[in-house]
Order: sequence, then C-alpha cells, then structure tokens
Amino acid sequence: MKILTENNYKELAPNTNPFSIEDMSSDVKDTFLYLTSAYRYMLTQYLIDKLDLKIIDDSIKQSGLEFLPVSNENMDIYQWFSCEELSYIYLRNNVNIINLSKEEREELYNMIKNDDFKYNEKIAKYIESTYRKVIHENLKISPCLINFGPSSLTFMVPNDSLVIGIRYDEFNLNDEPEEAWGERHDKQITYLSNIFGKISNTAKEKLKIACYVIKYDEFSVSKIKSK
Repeated sequence: MKILTENNYKELAPNTNPFSIEDMSSDVKDTFLYLTSAYRYMLTQYLIDKLDLKIIDDSIKQSGLEFLPVSNENMDIYQWFSCEELSYIYLRNNVNIINLSKEEREELYNMIKNDDFKYNEKIAKYIESTYRKVIHENLKISPCLINFGPSSLTFMVPNDSLVIGIRYDEFNLNDEPEEAWGERHDKQITYLSNIFGKISNTAKEKLKIACYVIKYDEFSVSKIKSK
C-alpha cells in the first residue's frame, strides 16, 4: 500500500477540509496520513470488487485499440495511488476521514494497526457503511457542484458524488502516422464512452450512488511532484 506524504496531501484538489495539515504535530500528521492512505486503498479495493473495475480496466488493455498506459512519472497523485491495481481507471474523489465519527476512526485504526489490508467481508462492510460521508466534500452549501479538474463544466460534479477518473497516454503517436493515430483515437473515444456509461450505471444499480466518470489527459491533471 502506498502512503501519502505531506507533500502528496497538499497536491489534492479540491481540498475542502477545514484544517491545515501543517498545523498538526508530527505524530498526529503521520497517523492522519496513514489512515487516509489506508482508507483510500480499501475504498479502491471495494470499488474494484463492486464495480468490476479490474475487469473493465483489463478490457481496455485488451480492446485492440492500443490504449497506452501513462508512465508513473506523468500520473497525477490520484492515478499514481492505484496504478499497481489498475492501468487506466482510478478513484478521483478525495478521502476525507475527518468526516468519520470518532468510533469509525477507531474502528479503521483497529482494522489496520497490524498492517493487514487483505480485502475481506469485514472491510467491505465498513467501507460500504462509511464511504459516502468520506468522499463528501465539506462545503457550506450542499449539495452543490465542485471542480475536480480545470475550470470547465466538464469537471464540475456534485460534491456528494462518486468520481472515477480514466486516463491513458492519449496524444502519444506511438510511431504512427498522424492520420492513423487520428482514426484510432476516434475509435478509442467511442469505446470509452461505452465504458463511462457502464461504470455509472453499475454504480447507480449496485451502490445506489450517482457516479461521474471523467476522462483526464495531460492538460487536465497536475503531475505528481513527489512520491
């Protein structure tokens, strides 16, 4: 499991938590980052299970349309966090563990204190009962739209929604003539539009939550600055 650093945490956007991580003591900060990382890891496993994300991710790779994965150094913090499990798909929400109750945070700590993150029924039930509040962005007016990317309506979604990102190395010609790349690119976009609908519909049916799937590219993310 990857552990977010303080610098990683500062790269998250949006970040609506009403506190500054810099004001925490060293011990509190380490615990906060560890719990945040553990929750994100377990939520990712939950979504892989419930939304068949690994199956869908593999289908993109095996589509014959040559979706080139983004190199690690060109990923943003969100895709980097789950790149060992998924090549293209990732959780784009923030994980706001401040929204958990004291008892829920203690339960989280007790589940992970032995570094046992193997996905199981207990973890699934815990995530299922808490993730809606954890992905919720804390705004004075809710529900409302919030930006999960550049200043464009494309990246504006309700602050209580599940947000899934998809990104590949879209503009890499891969030694193809530009015309051939253009034809393949059009087919890729059509293919992904069906993927978007499949993920959103499955989330609505199985998880009973609104889910927005957003395609990102090199112009709509901030590359990870530190790991």
